[in-house]
Amino acid sequence: MDFNINYNYDSVDPLKWSDRSHNQNLFINYNFLKLFSKFHPSIIHLFIQNGKNRIFANIFTINVKGLKGYSINKLCSFLISFFEFKFLYLTNAFITNVRSFSITEPLNLDSLISKISIDNKINFVVVPDVLYESLDHSNKDYIKIEVEEDMYLSLDSSWNDFESYKLSLKTKYRKKIKSIFNKSKNVEIRELSKIDLSNYKSEIQILFNNVIKSNKFQGPTFNTETFADLIKEHESFKVFGYFLNDDLVAFASEFSHIDNHYSYYIGLNYEFNRKFALYERILCEAIKNAIELKKNSLILGRTANEFKSNFGAVPKKSFIYLKIQNVILNFLLKPYLVKIKPKDWVQRYPFKKS
Repeated sequence: MDFNINYNYDSVDPLKWSDRSHNQNLFINYNFLKLFSKFHPSIIHLFIQNGKNRIFANIFTINVKGLKGYSINKLCSFLISFFEFKFLYLTNAFITNVRSFSITEPLNLDSLISKISIDNKINFVVVPDVLYESLDHSNKDYIKIEVEEDMYLSLDSSWNDFESYKLSLKTKYRKKIKSIFNKSKNVEIRELSKIDLSNYKSEIQILFNNVIKSNKFQGPTFNTETFADLIKEHESFKVFGYFLNDDLVAFASEFSHIDNHYSYYIGLNYEFNRKFALYERILCEAIKNAIELKKNSLILGRTANEFKSNFGAVPKKSFIYLKIQNVILNFLLKPYLVKIKPKDWVQRYPFKKS
């Protein structure tokens, strides 16, 4: 099976990579992907071509840190925390809940992994469920693992603005929204220009790092300088700054693609977060913007699932397929990895209809 694999954006022929179908999918579009490759030179960015098929993937080395937050044997967590492992992640490691692939012809996963492994010593292969189920494979060594759910809010066609969204909530949740706006009334929210992003680039990275410290699985660190090129290349991509007395205390990025609106990268100063309801206000602003843009769904990503359900978000179960390339590691870890699952949480039902 013929594979053409380029290991960075500047070795890819954009014309051979893209055709009409790939350009329609933002997340496999060359001009979108090259920015992630450009601003993260310490990891490998794979542009995989096979006939009309396209897959974007990453190879990176990380310390697993005991898979913090997951149900896993404590001794196992302790032992693996001393080692760094090389991961092949068959998606964009910086935006994992989208389809960073286009599969229109048969493609064998085992042949692809063998081809990549010739040039790279890989410890773990991670394949998102939607991609795994689109490929042919005969290898039985993949472990299906449930990961934290993706949270999304279906936008009712009767919501013309944020006020109509609020009116659809039960009294208890409307009071919460009122409290959020009261707490954040002194917070100035403004869209950041490319010049703003340059002026505040250090603060933005620090605010973002504050948030990812709590992530259960920490991959390579996202470079927030990517934002400046994203807003230049993609008109729907916007970054909003949250200011107190001219100090940047939070930011949130949003973008749209087809019928979906995405609230994705955010940053917070936790010293001010609770007092001024910064995170809650970010969620409210994302809902407001998605309604005004007349989108069908707001994608809120993973993490803080129970909290997001207070605003009407519901989960979509997500899985990965994991293969451990090393025989000894597989023997030691597989009995525990098959038992991994996200922690339970309580789904809230804020709407009157519920």
